Amino acid sequence: MKSLTKRLVGLRTTVAREWITESARRPDEFKVLSEETMGLLSLARRADLLNGIETRNWRKAWDAVTLPDLFALGGKYLERFKSDPWSSPSTMALRLVTATNDGSRLNILGAVTYHAFGCGHPHLLPDAPYEEYERHMFPTEMAERAAEFKLFLVALADGLGVKPQALVNVAEPLAAKAFRNAKMTDSHDWRSLMGAFASVSPDDLREALRQ
Repeated sequence: MKSLTKRLVGLRTTVAREWITESARRPDEFKVLSEETMGLLSLARRADLLNGIETRNWRKAWDAVTLPDLFALGGKYLERFKSDPWSSPSTMALRLVTATNDGSRLNILGAVTYHAFGCGHPHLLPDAPYEEYERHMFPTEMAERAAEFKLFLVALADGLGVKPQALVNVAEPLAAKAFRNAKMTDSHDWRSLMGAFASVSPDDLREALRQ
């Protein structure tokens, strides 16, 4: 993975967070956010996000989105806004990075969707909300859908300025730590798994790099 690709992950998630907060005072951007979260979030989580923004209940709003949701939303921001509705260091940096990086290398961060698409290579594809997978019978389908730890790790590394090459030796032990923290009630408990992925902290990454 190239450094600019890692930077793209961090910037897309950051700008998505900005979009959510800015939409609290920008009706036009709130309307676009409402449209772009259709199909990205379940109906219940989308309602929590939008209601949380309108009532300034930020805990409710942030609980409605996962880091991969924010990453996807950052991509939708680029598609919908050809120029930035507001200016910030993050939006300007995102435009600079995307001018020289089309995001095609991001596929390496996706899941190997053998059961869903019959492919043995990683692909970062748009997918249905997790709630849709709660109704699937086979746990392998949820397992493929939930294979998003790489996104969490790369976003964490970007925040610390860690080079992509340094992640080769720490990805497996940090993933193992996350899975040990995952107190899943059953094979459909994606919320506990996302919480476990998010529980890997900057200190955990720094410690793993020292070893």
